[in-house]
Amino acid sequence: MFTQPLMYKKISTMENVLSIFEKDVLKRDSSITQKELDEIKNAINKEYELHYKEATEDKFDKKEFVPLQWKKYIENITAEEKFTGSVEEKLKRLGEKISTLPSEINFHPQLKKIYESRLDTIRTGKGIDWGTAEALSWATMIDNGMPVRISGQDVERGTFSHRHCVLYDQNEYKKYIPLLKLTNNSSHFQACNSHLSEFAVLGYELGYSYYNPDALTIWEAQFGDFGNGGQVIIDQVIFYLNKLNLNLCSS
Repeated sequence: MFTQPLMYKKISTMENVLSIFEKDVLKRDSSITQKELDEIKNAINKEYELHYKEATEDKFDKKEFVPLQWKKYIENITAEEKFTGSVEEKLKRLGEKISTLPSEINFHPQLKKIYESRLDTIRTGKGIDWGTAEALSWATMIDNGMPVRISGQDVERGTFSHRHCVLYDQNEYKKYIPLLKLTNNSSHFQACNSHLSEFAVLGYELGYSYYNPDALTIWEAQFGDFGNGGQVIIDQVIFYLNKLNLNLCSS
């Protein structure tokens, strides 16, 4: 009424949506009565009031934010340093596996060159680029039974064509995922191209990481400004949980 007086005067003369809906239900369905509809409304309102009362009386405990899956980690936190690297022999073995492409699939010629170059750098140990190093790091985790999941726009290819963790046959719809050569479990590596809804996708992946402490869960913003779409999750959820010292997000 402060800013739109004429519109709100008109709105005040109109029947509310619930009343219209009730009349429509009664008109279409003779098996329900007004009394039964009133009982449904009362039951719902009673439920709302009950939860409202509980919410106002409940005392906040930050432990409630910690899923049970994290219990074993929280109880065993130590200051002891642990070796998280990988020996060269193992890196070369895994690198050979994930950089050798099968001949029966028709890969794009440029991708063949990229993978041949990767294989050469792994064998010589020289000139390893970002995409190769990333693939090797994920390979060591997958080989140890740790699932890896990455989502975001174009994460299969990588925004700057540096990743190519999912490859496609050029003549028919077939895809090939090199990292799955290391495991019989397809859930141990997932690359999910997502739509342009960063708030929703980051929120989902954050929840995924809460309930999968053994997985490396990554959300990748295609460009820096794409992070703006997920900023509410970053500021209000991730930042807040970190403030409570509940560093649960994998990545």
